[in-house]
Amino acid sequence: MRTGRIIDCAFTKTFNDKYDPLLDAVREATECGIKEAGIDVRLCDIGEAIEEVMESHEVELNGKTYKVKCCRNLNGEFILIYVCMNNWSDVTACSYLYLFN
Repeated sequence: MRTGRIIDCAFTKTFNDKYDPLLDAVREATECGIKEAGIDVRLCDIGEAIEEVMESHEVELNGKTYKVKCCRNLNGEFILIYVCMNNWSDVTACSYLYLFN
């Protein structure tokens, strides 16, 4: 019998230095979310803190400056013991895809 759990994670790597400021913004927002997390903290409060940090950044691409915007209502996969990518969806308040407009 196997024991243990499956962990889902992701890493981002760019091969063009012009995207480094965006990665710095994501790193800063992630660190903010970790600092905000704790007992009795609502996920929406953590999400708001992350959004505030992300949207305070700008990225310059090809001489044009873009404000970073967060996409809302993204869902994560729900993983059960011995079952990957179950059909259930786990809505997380802190799920953001970082885009510019």
